[in-house]
Amino acid sequence: MTLPPFPYYGAKTKHLRFLLPLLPQTKCYCEPFGGSMAVMLARTPSEVETYNDIDSNVVNFFRVLREQPDKLLRMLELTPFSREEYNLARDMEKESDLERARMFFLRASVSYGARYSRGAFNTTNNNSVNGVPERISRYRRYLGRLEAVSERILRIQIENLDALDIIKRYDTPDTLFYCDPPYDHSARVQDRCYKVEPDSTYHRLIASALRSIEGYAAISGYKSRLYEELYSGWYCTEDKPNRYNENHSERTEVLWTNYNPETFEKISIMPQVKQLNLDGIEGGACQ
Repeated sequence: MTLPPFPYYGAKTKHLRFLLPLLPQTKCYCEPFGGSMAVMLARTPSEVETYNDIDSNVVNFFRVLREQPDKLLRMLELTPFSREEYNLARDMEKESDLERARMFFLRASVSYGARYSRGAFNTTNNNSVNGVPERISRYRRYLGRLEAVSERILRIQIENLDALDIIKRYDTPDTLFYCDPPYDHSARVQDRCYKVEPDSTYHRLIASALRSIEGYAAISGYKSRLYEELYSGWYCTEDKPNRYNENHSERTEVLWTNYNPETFEKISIMPQVKQLNLDGIEGGACQ
């Protein structure tokens, strides 16, 4: 198992024991909403692996880590743990790919709540680990993972497309799509946590696409009226309730699959979602 290279809002690191046994080992494995790559890195590698995320800052980081690991690591080692440096890293879009990757890692690794685009600089008043401020120790812990991740992603195809395009492009009978989109707003406590936030129409488009594939599909979420409608007839497996979110309310992670999670046999007759009027809606319509 390779650990994810940075914290990321909504990442499934805490749910790996629940998720991994429910995901079959297929020839091809694809994550249309890849995020920090936490699930992909934890799995036994498939022959063909494809990572995708719509956020170009995240994708750029992985590409630079794959192609220029030594340069990126050296730059990150020399980056001061500084509020001014953190604030300067907010405007990363016009920088070189290498500098943009450095800025992204800094913000992702030290932002409060793991929200790199909208978070705040996170420090500690009196906590330390081995004589080092706890937040610096945490930053360096993620830094120490990058070499292993850079080697692991050499075999992974990296895309920066809309998830709908990815599902259509990479579907085969022996492909598993693990989808972890930003959750339906009606089931979430926090709002505007990602650079790109899907609306309910986009969730319906994803469900329609997944119901049309030849391969295997698994999608994470919280229970909501929308998802109960969209994935009616699919297997629904619940994790144990957790209270790790910011307001300490209880949430139960759910995985919907188009296959039996015990035998991995696919559902033979797939009930369809209510037909949508998609006139005027472009693929990838996100807020």
